[in-house]
Formats: sequence, structure tokens, C-alpha cells
Amino acid sequence: MGKQLFGIFLIVISYASFQAHAANVVIGAPPDGEGNSNNTIFFNNLLNRYQQLYEADAFGGHSGYIDKISFRPDNPLGGSFSESIQLEVRLSHTVRAVGGPSSTRFSNIYAENIGSDETLVLSGLIELSSDGTGKFDITLKLDEPFYYDGNSNLLLDMVRPQIPRPSTTVFDSVSLPSPYSNDTARLSGSSQLDYGYRDTIGFVTEFHFIPPDSDGDGVNDELDFCPNSYTTETVVIRGCDSSVINVVDETGCTVADKTNYCEEAAKNHEQFVSCVAALAETLTEEYVIHPWGKSSLVKCSANNCLE
Repeated sequence: MGKQLFGIFLIVISYASFQAHAANVVIGAPPDGEGNSNNTIFFNNLLNRYQQLYEADAFGGHSGYIDKISFRPDNPLGGSFSESIQLEVRLSHTVRAVGGPSSTRFSNIYAENIGSDETLVLSGLIELSSDGTGKFDITLKLDEPFYYDGNSNLLLDMVRPQIPRPSTTVFDSVSLPSPYSNDTARLSGSSQLDYGYRDTIGFVTEFHFIPPDSDGDGVNDELDFCPNSYTTETVVIRGCDSSVINVVDETGCTVADKTNYCEEAAKNHEQFVSCVAALAETLTEEYVIHPWGKSSLVKCSANNCLE
């Protein structure tokens, strides 16, 4: 019965691991659809200052830490490329919006668009490339993830300190009359000036969010079958410290989670000990724990009778 209990645990974990999905938000077009325009501003011309505003509604209430921002080549005008670009990228929450009254509308003056929490998220020589097949593979991997609150408009502010024109590709973009154009606007020009040219076109953009890790075990919640893991340094069974290192596996479950499952699922002490023994045997065979740990886990379970 103990082996059956532990077997059920493994089956459920295996099933749950296939239910995970990436936390990506695409603004400007459907993820599998093309924008209605194209864009060479900033990444493929002499203009070296670029701001793009993203309306909060386009994020669909999604919040969390952004660690990557990606763009894709236009279809059919875009192509493959590889280019090194000196780049500074900043993000901030902004009160500015695509439309509305002039006091809060996206301004043609750069400084007026920047939020109070402006953060330098990427700086240095960046390697950008694409295979030209239309995937979101033109990626800015942020040095510092930025927390987006899910309720505010977001401002992307990019500067190329070096003026020479890079050679990249034509980017997929969105503009009027697409309904997606209401979600974004851009401001572009020279970093030597305080102002730029504002219009309602923008890169189709994919934001990648780091899913939260509530229990701090190193496995994101959406991948974590044990979202409230027992994270003690060693495995403690009903007050008995086994001295076995409490390893966490790829499903987000620690050894202690598994021994606690045995305790919760067992109907009596015999089933509990049998389940822990089956667990210890499996962990030893998979080289997760040392052979001495097997007997230590079983000993702790055997010496602590279930009520």
C-alpha cells in the first residue's frame, strides 16, 4: 500500500508538469498574427532615441517582473540579421496615455513621458539577431527585471549612445486603422534633443514575465506542483531530524514535501512507514540521497507513530 501511495504522488506530479505555460504578453497583434505595419525606426536608422508607450489594458491585468522584451521581423519585409548595438533601456510606469486630454496625452517631449520609478534595466553592448522566420527572437534580456504593476501604462525608453546606424531588419509593427494601435504609440528622434516625432505606430512587442515563486524553492509557481513547500535544510519527520538534505526537484517538490504526503495519505502507521520506505528507495536509486539517508528516513518515520 505504501508503494501505491507514493506511486500516485509521482503520477500526479508528472501530469501537473505538462500543464505549465510561458508567461508572455503580446501587444500590437495576436501572438500568431501579423501587425498591419512595419518599422525601421531606431534599430535600423540614424535616429537614436525611442520611446514607446503601452496602455495598461493591453496587458490584460497581468503583473509581475518583466525579464525579457522581444520583437519580431516583419513579414514579408523582414529578414535574418546579427548585429551588436550599444544600448541603454529604461522602463517606468507612466501617467501618460495614447489618447485623452493634452495634460496626460503621450507627449512629444521625452522627459514629460517618464515615470517617477524610471529604472535602467539594460545597458551595454547588446547582441541582437533573428533567423528571419517571424518569431519573437529579437530579444532584450534585461540586466534587472522590472516589476510591472498591471494597472499603469508602461513606458519603454531606449537610447543608442553611439550615432552610427545599425544594420538590423524591418520590424513588425502596428498602426491605424488596426484596433491594436490604440494600445501603443511611439516617440522617436535624436538623443541630442529634448523632443521627438510622435505618432501612433509602434513595434509589436512581446513581454516575458517571470512567474512568481511563492515558496522560494527556485521553481516558479506555474511549474510548481508543491507551491507551499517545506523548505527546511534537512528532512524533519514529525520532529525527528533525519539529517538528509531536503533537496527540491524540477517539479518544485522537496523531499520533505514527499514524506509529508506519505503522512497525510496514510491511514495508519504501517502505511506511513511503507510509503516513506518506497520514497527512500526511489530517491536512493535516482541518486537524490545517499544510501545512508534511506535508512535514516525510514528510521525517523518508524519511530514516530501516527495517531
